[in-house]
Amino acid sequence: MKKIFLFLFLCFVSFPGFSNKGEDIGRGVTKVSTATVTKVVPNKTHLEDVVLTVMFKCPSDACAKKGIKMYMNKNPYPVKLTKKNEFVHIFKPGRFRLEFTGNDFYSASTDTINFEKGTKVFVTVEFETVQKNMTTRKPVIYLYPIETTEVNVQLDYHGDLEFTYPLYTSGGWDVKAYPDGTLEADGKQFNYLFWDGKMDQGKLQPDFTKGWVIESQHLTTFLENTLEQIGLNSKETADFITYWVPIMQQNEKNYIHFLLNENYNQVANIHVSPEPDQMLRVFMLWTKAENNMPDVLPQVFAPFERNGFTLIEWGGAEYDLHTK
Repeated sequence: MKKIFLFLFLCFVSFPGFSNKGEDIGRGVTKVSTATVTKVVPNKTHLEDVVLTVMFKCPSDACAKKGIKMYMNKNPYPVKLTKKNEFVHIFKPGRFRLEFTGNDFYSASTDTINFEKGTKVFVTVEFETVQKNMTTRKPVIYLYPIETTEVNVQLDYHGDLEFTYPLYTSGGWDVKAYPDGTLEADGKQFNYLFWDGKMDQGKLQPDFTKGWVIESQHLTTFLENTLEQIGLNSKETADFITYWVPIMQQNEKNYIHFLLNENYNQVANIHVSPEPDQMLRVFMLWTKAENNMPDVLPQVFAPFERNGFTLIEWGGAEYDLHTK
């Protein structure tokens, strides 16, 4: 009996909670998945074996959908979960290092543990989701008032701003906007307000059953026609094409999907004073098109007319379909 109590004491001393830290993702926050030994008790039914019970806690969706695996000394063991997200594994005693992985999660692992025969070991694994940073590239904002107007523009970006021009302050941009689209701030003139940054692409929920797969040689013609349908003028379209096509044409084919207006709010909200009469916000998601991509339906856009004070914004990002 004394041996059992001594063994249990040593178990709790030598089996602390272990974790495998994820990468620093900004804002000083580090994502961590943990594997913690919560209890060790004698096993009266499997005297020669070890019974390992693992409880999984997942931050989103059912754990069963995340392809969870357990590795013992790098040897994989398929995990079959109960409805309570538990997994039971019976094995011969020995020294093992445990590692737990799941799709979209940071992995969790332990040091090497000496598993004694005739024991039940309980482990709790708490997974944290891997943040998939997406670079939001060159969103630009054009302002077209009916008459020269002092305008304040504020962004509510769902990520971290990296560069703005003119400089974005805590109060946003304060500019004098002219009817021809010229903007003035701090004695300098600008064609538009520029910003970019990084955000977690997991915050977006686009409908990827819609869009287009476009070959590289047809990108310019496609964008000329599509952006005109959406409502950009020739200058805005030229700015868009000369920025994006040189980047995208490195791929043989690209999948393209547009987030418009309220769907753009998945990336960033915008607050403008005085409030424009019309706003058109266009955000392009694109990625290299694989040969096995399913068929997609073309997006359909409502007509856009410029009446009164008009704000136009466009931007885009390369989206990783493999880790969405």
